[in-house]
Amino acid sequence: MFITFISSILDTTVEIVTDDTDTLRAIYYQDNVMKQKYEAYPELLLADATYKLNNLRMPVFVQLVVDGNGESEIVSVFVIVSEDRDTLKCLLEMFKQNNPAWECTKTILTDKDMTERGVYKELMPGAALQLCLFHVLKSMKREIHCKKNGNHNGGK
Repeated sequence: MFITFISSILDTTVEIVTDDTDTLRAIYYQDNVMKQKYEAYPELLLADATYKLNNLRMPVFVQLVVDGNGESEIVSVFVIVSEDRDTLKCLLEMFKQNNPAWECTKTILTDKDMTERGVYKELMPGAALQLCLFHVLKSMKREIHCKKNGNHNGGK
């Protein structure tokens, strides 16, 4: 009922994803402004999850585009219980269903999460996957630091 109210008042798409036992898996959120931004600038899609933003410790997965002024604009938000393949695939399918401009996406910028990258590769096969420079440099720094300290497993 609350979701229906929010969707009607704010002109948003809010969808709840549950498993077979009606346990929450994820929440999909996209308002009309987000849809308009994606429609206007679909060529480059940036995706990343961030952690510890809410009391439930559920990752918040954000997709962004870059507008004509070089500013990033959020085009969808997923609050997820687990970053498993099935949940990410379900959410990305919802995103595609709500955004016909997905076919115009040429490049997707992600971190090194192989599950996430695999889902994008499968569901948006016309887009090239690129690694985010920030995440590459962070990973390299961690590897170098671990090797300097004699840990050859990369901190794992």
